[in-house]
Amino acid sequence: MEETAGAALDDTKLIGLYWFSRNFKNFVLVHKEPRRSGEKYLNWIISSKDHYDYWNEMYAAGKVPGPDYDAYPRGRVSFNLDTNMFTVYHGNWLTPQVKALLLKEFNLTKKETVFESDEHYNLTR
Repeated sequence: MEETAGAALDDTKLIGLYWFSRNFKNFVLVHKEPRRSGEKYLNWIISSKDHYDYWNEMYAAGKVPGPDYDAYPRGRVSFNLDTNMFTVYHGNWLTPQVKALLLKEFNLTKKETVFESDEHYNLTR
């Protein structure tokens, strides 16, 4: 992926997918990658993986606890090329403690990150 005008791609800042345990104390599964490994979609750089396929890949390898990718709180981290900001998409379960875990896991700062609720990631079970 080419560098964006005015914004050098820092490979320590990551995009990707995540799933939390039901108690939100740890991650069940995380896929992280530098922006340059992601895919351009409109004005975004998104993960090269999607939740459904990546979970099934990890389930087949015996690395996740069950077959249902939507059984755990999940979300994604993407990069907005228009704003030069990371966006963390989450469901109706975000807390300050979970925000801190996400920032640390993806090596992001509050200053460069927007948290955005997406009903797609709400807990329904």
